[in-house]
Amino acid sequence: IPSSTNNTAILFCYGIPSHPFDRFPFGLESYLRQGYTLVYPHYEGTFGSDGVCTIENAVDSVVATAQALYAGKFYNLVSEDQFNIKPRRIILAGGSFGGSVALIAAAISDEIKNVISVAGPIDYKGKDLSRLESKLQGAYKKEWTISPLAWEEFLQGKADINPIDYIDKLVKKNICLIHGIKDTVVSVDHSIRLSDMLKGGSGKNRVLIEPNVGHVGCHYIGMEHIRELIESWVKE
Repeated sequence: IPSSTNNTAILFCYGIPSHPFDRFPFGLESYLRQGYTLVYPHYEGTFGSDGVCTIENAVDSVVATAQALYAGKFYNLVSEDQFNIKPRRIILAGGSFGGSVALIAAAISDEIKNVISVAGPIDYKGKDLSRLESKLQGAYKKEWTISPLAWEEFLQGKADINPIDYIDKLVKKNICLIHGIKDTVVSVDHSIRLSDMLKGGSGKNRVLIEPNVGHVGCHYIGMEHIRELIESWVKE
């Protein structure tokens, strides 16, 4: 809503299989009314983006988008008009695989200080990801163009997509972890373990374990009680 801004952008990172809008942004209008800018980039090699997705370069796509936001110059490709979106603060919000992307993107960026990870894995090593491949192919056909070698390395846990490897940098970030206790896709233990590892760091961290909730994504931050938690965390 152009007439209302709080100079903060929430940049969303989607999961696998999922899409940029992660069930579409319905339910997040409250953030727009509070002046947030909502940003939905595509990972390289997925959906509307050219190139090939290497899994790891999903992080690069998010960092590049954040840098473009901080630079503040964008163009409407239809009207060719330039418009300015130049937030002072960017919050990364990722769901499932997108939670891993958001955490690592923040870890490697000096500018990004705030991350919301919803049901995000912190370590893919030793995990059986074979079902994920069939789900991805069945859900989106060619909308994810993934390098076969990169996919094989991801399935083997060799891809550089494990937030646990960046803990020395994550302890300096402000991180809000949200997870459903009944999540059978990504165990709640991932968020509990990361929360424990963040203790004693300089970042302002929150963890919310939701009862009677399974696997959810970015859209979950639209829930009223979650929005209130995030508002409190942002104001700290």
